[in-house]
Order: sequence, then structure tokens, then C-alpha cells
Amino acid sequence: MSRAPLELILNADDFGLSREVNDAIQELLVSGRISSTTLIVNAPCTEDAVSRVKERDDLLRRVGLHLNLRQFQPLNPRLHGSPFVDAANEFRDFRVWRVRLRDKIRHFRDVVAEVDLQIRRFRELTGLHPVHVDSHGHLHTAPYLFAALLFSREMAGCRTLRLSRLYPCERKTPGLRVKLLLKHVFNRLLALRFATADCFVSLVNLDGSLLTEECMGVLARRYTLVEIMCHPGPEGEGRAERLALESGRFDGYRFVSYPELAESASGRSKSPTAP
Repeated sequence: MSRAPLELILNADDFGLSREVNDAIQELLVSGRISSTTLIVNAPCTEDAVSRVKERDDLLRRVGLHLNLRQFQPLNPRLHGSPFVDAANEFRDFRVWRVRLRDKIRHFRDVVAEVDLQIRRFRELTGLHPVHVDSHGHLHTAPYLFAALLFSREMAGCRTLRLSRLYPCERKTPGLRVKLLLKHVFNRLLALRFATADCFVSLVNLDGSLLTEECMGVLARRYTLVEIMCHPGPEGEGRAERLALESGRFDGYRFVSYPELAESASGRSKSPTAP
């Protein structure tokens, strides 16, 4: 039996990070070069990002939430002065900055509250509940934050969540093989609760090169729905990604939006169980 053609969710992260990033993402959304984006609600240019899509329902529905516990100030003041922030009360990446287990346990409720506050802030800004969620620096794939998501009341209405990143075209070192095994286990657990793609990769490989046609062929042989993450911007790696997207690199693939995925999953859940 022939496999169905590969479909793509092409998502731009970091909407709201800066006006320049907002420019790039807005242009790609309007031109149909990406299928969705995710908004940081505690970033310097959050309101600017929302203003660009607020009057167009077709664009607004394709904006999800980019949970951020890695940069800028938390919305929950109870995290001020905690080991999760620096002297300016701005988040640090707790996977890099060592936070003791007892502090993680002590502040767990505060972290759950931060997740709830960011979802509520998204709702206040857009008038919608986020259909899809991912996170700045993929922190939701860390066991601690993933547990916080499961305890979040506001996450109950979020139907899709990004997988942990896979590396189907990278050279498999022993260390990467172990990492991939853990990622596959996490992805299986995530799929029990949320609708997801079959695989999640980045437009930029580990060595800094862009996703190749050869790798797209590998993905097409293995999966039917793949999410590709991108970070279009004005300079450096972000500029290279933006130019690649504008060049029509993914022309010919059918794009799937997260609302479509959520609706499809909802429809399946309501279907009668086969005998």
C-alpha cells in the first residue's frame, strides 16, 4: 500500500520577540509560506505582534502560545527572587542554571501558576484560548515543566502540544542514540494526552545547515505529518531561515494548521469505537 503524501506544519516560533521578528513572521503568514506561529506573551513586542493579526481571523486562529520560562520577567510575582530568575527578576533557563530539587519542589505551584497566567494572558490579548502550545527553548520537554503542564488547569483547553525534537537525518552518535530513545518515550507519553504531529524537526540542523531535500525524502518515507520549526528573523541564522522560506523551499507540500489538527483529533475522539 502506498503511503499518503507528506503534510507539514511549518511553525514560526518567537512571535513578539522583537519588531523585526514580528515583521518576518507577519510576512510569511500573510504569504502562506508558514502554517502557524506561536506567541511569547511576556516579550518586549507582544502587543505589537498581536496588533498585526488581531483584525484578521484567518491569521489569528493560526497563532498559538510559546510558553516562556526561559527569558524576560515572569507574570507570577511569586517567582520574583526565586532560583528561577536572576537579580533583575528575569527568567534563566533552569536546564542550564542549576536549580536544586528542593527548590523545584518548593516552587512547583508557582511554576504551574505561571503557566496558567501565560495562557490567560494569551486569551486576554487575542480573545481566544490557544489551540496549540510549545515553549521557548523546548522547556516543556523537560520532565519538571511537563509535569507542571499536566497540573495546569488552563492547559485543559489546549488540544495540541509540540513533540520533542527528533534528528532523523543527523549522524547517530552513541550519545544521540540514547537521547533519541528518551525522546521517543516522552513523545509516546505526550501523545496519550495531546494531538500531535508524527515527528518534529527544525529547519536548521544541529550543524547549522538547513534541512535538505534528501532529508525531506527521508521524512516522507517515514511519516505522514511532520512539524518543522523555524525562527525567521532579520540577521544571522534567522535571516537564512527567512530567505529559505521565501524561496518556496516547501512548495508542493500541503500545509496543515494546528486548528485543523485539533479538529481532526476531536472528530476522531467523537467517532464510535470500532468493534
